[in-house]
Amino acid sequence: MMGISFIQVETDSTNLRRTLTSTEYDHAPGGCLFKEIHDLLSLDFHVLYIEHCNRLCNACAHALAHSGLVRDPDHPCVWHDPLPDFVNFYLAHDAEVVLE
Repeated sequence: MMGISFIQVETDSTNLRRTLTSTEYDHAPGGCLFKEIHDLLSLDFHVLYIEHCNRLCNACAHALAHSGLVRDPDHPCVWHDPLPDFVNFYLAHDAEVVLE
């Protein structure tokens, strides 16, 4: 995984946070996906924490999710350096909101 082993996860969804930090939803209709996420996280990463983050401070994550939704699945998308302009813009925006 490109040398990344320690991760911090932030989500604006309290339900997703609860899903990722417990097995409470493993038997729900989408439970197989939640179980797979648990397995991938535990096998590939050392998760430092999974936190809820106010949506106002999470514009970058929203933009990245939207980018993933509309991108061509036949073209993998991994950025090393430099990051795309839209990512830098939203990172700066999120940093400003946190500092306010």
